[in-house]
Amino acid sequence: MLSCGAEYVVAKASLKLMGTQRGWASDVREGILKRPDGTQSLVSVRMGPERVTPETLAAGRASVPLLAGVREGALVPLEVVLPAGEVLARAYSRVDGVSAARMLELLRTRAQVVPSRIAVEIVASVAEALAAVYAVD
Repeated sequence: MLSCGAEYVVAKASLKLMGTQRGWASDVREGILKRPDGTQSLVSVRMGPERVTPETLAAGRASVPLLAGVREGALVPLEVVLPAGEVLARAYSRVDGVSAARMLELLRTRAQVVPSRIAVEIVASVAEALAAVYAVD
């Protein structure tokens, strides 16, 4: 299990895990990404579920330039993929707020639903994001 304060280094960039990011899934952590150029920022880090193998690490790293260039409101930019213990860690630009999954979970516990107008906006936003990802060469 990964612990708070653990630091992982790859290609002169390092990632320090700070704790669970409130309002997101239990596998999303807060972290500090220190880049090779000396800059650092808060990031949201999604852990696993993939185990670190040469193939999963190569595939993860290959997705970074592809997804980093997509500018779409429904997507959070992916900054780096690196091994963190036995699993892959994906560091995304930090977003404050609540994830859609957490919002739906809260609505279910209250026996409520997303209003249809908002549901349609969410579906349209996701469709635009997917189109942006698949349009990248």
